[in-house]
Amino acid sequence: MLAFIISSSAFAQSFNPFTQNIEFNPEPTVLGFSCDSLTTVKFTQGLTTSTDAPLVAGDELTITICITGFEWDGATAASVVSGSYSNNMTWAFDAFAPNCIIGTQNTTLPGTGTNPIFPNPLAAGEIILALHVPSTIPAATVLAVNVNLQPSAYMNGTNSAPDDDESTQTQSFCETSALPLTVTTFEARELNCDVLLSWGTSQEQNTSHADVYRKDGAGYFFEKIGTVSLSGNSSTDQSYSFLDETAVDQSEAYEYMLQFVDQDNSFTNSEVRSVLLNCSKGNTEVQLFPNPASNQINFVYNTEEDDVQLYVEIIDLAGRTILSEERIVDTGSSMFSFNVNELAAAQYILRYSSVEENINGSIKFLKK
Repeated sequence: MLAFIISSSAFAQSFNPFTQNIEFNPEPTVLGFSCDSLTTVKFTQGLTTSTDAPLVAGDELTITICITGFEWDGATAASVVSGSYSNNMTWAFDAFAPNCIIGTQNTTLPGTGTNPIFPNPLAAGEIILALHVPSTIPAATVLAVNVNLQPSAYMNGTNSAPDDDESTQTQSFCETSALPLTVTTFEARELNCDVLLSWGTSQEQNTSHADVYRKDGAGYFFEKIGTVSLSGNSSTDQSYSFLDETAVDQSEAYEYMLQFVDQDNSFTNSEVRSVLLNCSKGNTEVQLFPNPASNQINFVYNTEEDDVQLYVEIIDLAGRTILSEERIVDTGSSMFSFNVNELAAAQYILRYSSVEENINGSIKFLKK
């Protein structure tokens, strides 16, 4: 009877649980986390509304945290989870998905209170999880953490869903001994709105190939985009090149790295080179913000022309159209806004075109 009374009272109140500010601590290097290393991921959880959220038996708030690539650094859930807010939950590994851990509300959750100047400091706090990068994981494996809140049923009428999910990701790299190879040059430059990488080597012994990696800006990580065969054995200088035809005009510089692999699969990494593409055509300027995006992405098209029939679409990396809009734009600025709240966390491309004006362009962005 008590649970029913609490639940009935709760329906008359406002409740908005949230998660935010997810980050690794320590943060990964530009190459990611090294194999067999330890780190933690932390985020803030709490209530943005003034009323305390009661504990209703059978209708508890839960939170599910899943990892990709990582291992939990602890044999029990209690040894993995810490932080000032974690005591509001009872923690257990998911029996059906060992890479997930579930926290179940075990007490009343404090609200912010009625004084906006001095809110209750217990209304929000950190949850920290201990992580381990496996020693046998392949280089450039995606390492990710995803957090999802499942509010109590009585909260659904006032809960704001966009702040119920958080995620972050990086990648792995493994330290190895240096290869029997000397890199004499490594350059990256724009070539007709593509990026040309060129490098030279000397004294190659038992080399196999070079993998080309690219990072698309802040919030992204290095991804392999191509492979170039090496000479194998050579005592003379060798020259190589790779043309990246998938780069698109964007506001941030691309970063490129080479990974030289020998016949035994040992490898070493080159230095990083940056290229900022600026290949807009005609008297047009474009902007895309925010990037990364959470709920909405805005595309601004500036032109000195009138009556331009512009088609704008968002596609995934497989080339499938997810969202689109077509309209007539005139001189000045026109903004296209797309709701991306329901899109999965991943990279996408916004593409714009006009057949009549021979306009084509694309910008890559990250949905987090």
